[in-house]
Amino acid sequence: MNRNESEILIRKSRIEWIDESKGIAILFLCIYHVIQYFSDLYPDFLFLLSALFPIFMFCSGILELQKDLVPFREWLKKKSKSLLIPWCVFSIINSLLKIGVLLVLNRLTSEIIRDEMFDLFLRGNGPNYYLIMLFFAELLLYGVRKIFADKQLFLYFTALIAVIPFIFPIAQVEKEWIWLVLLRRTIVTYGFLIIGFFLYNTVFKYLNKSKFLIILFSIACIITGTVILYKLNVVFDLWNAIFTGKIWCLLSAILLGIGWIGIFIGFNKCDIRLKKLTYLGEKSLPIMLIHTLLLSVYTYPFASRISSQSNVLNAILSILLVVYIVVGSLIIYNIYRKVVKKPII
Repeated sequence: MNRNESEILIRKSRIEWIDESKGIAILFLCIYHVIQYFSDLYPDFLFLLSALFPIFMFCSGILELQKDLVPFREWLKKKSKSLLIPWCVFSIINSLLKIGVLLVLNRLTSEIIRDEMFDLFLRGNGPNYYLIMLFFAELLLYGVRKIFADKQLFLYFTALIAVIPFIFPIAQVEKEWIWLVLLRRTIVTYGFLIIGFFLYNTVFKYLNKSKFLIILFSIACIITGTVILYKLNVVFDLWNAIFTGKIWCLLSAILLGIGWIGIFIGFNKCDIRLKKLTYLGEKSLPIMLIHTLLLSVYTYPFASRISSQSNVLNAILSILLVVYIVVGSLIIYNIYRKVVKKPII
């Protein structure tokens, strides 16, 4: 089977609404990073954080829990290829790029190197941390399914551990307590994997009789989750494992995640296809890995922010930067595919 035939077979085996959901999530991620680093509009876009990671985690849970368990060695080989190796390679590249640029600009200090090594080996380097976090969460899920293969009720019950970080919030932790952040990340991710699968197999199967009911329900979830987010001033900060607003933060994240996924399930039932978004979803991992490199190239040499007295100009410049990192990531990935003739995963 040649490369083109293999790609066609993979594309046919994909679930369109999963790719569309991941497509909107990766777009949210790129927009969030542009707003976070370069725009004064940042406080108004925190809702993206509470939506994008639940979407990714719910999609992963829906796919992972529909599969039969395979031997651990086979599972580990597959997850190493799709999660561990990309995390390791691109984390190292990202750190080397940052250190190299700052060295050329004569702005590199021992403190910067020390902090970068801490991020690289412990806390996580950019959004790449999500891959290693997902690996540990899926490893935990594999163990639970292996031990309690015939007790799905227990599997769902264990999702309740995801509530713990929301009931017992923490403030910004010092470096010596970084293990607590890593543990809380894994717990939340593990719980959201199961919650996503559970909601998909209950709520959406119940609503499956009416495609319009699914869309209306999903819109209501998005609106309710956004209102909770802003009215109660909750923040779903997975990076620092800080969740303000306690249980309201959890509820907001669940509503936003399942709401966006439900929108695309409804669209697909109405035969509405969003091909551009599907394409972004198919390439969500390469974009996640590469866009931080492009942002680094822009950030460290210029250390500038997109800001002006005109909010319109501010928004236009932000949109252009989002286009730059999304299109640039796709171009770099396609060049990589032509040269190496293998996907990143």
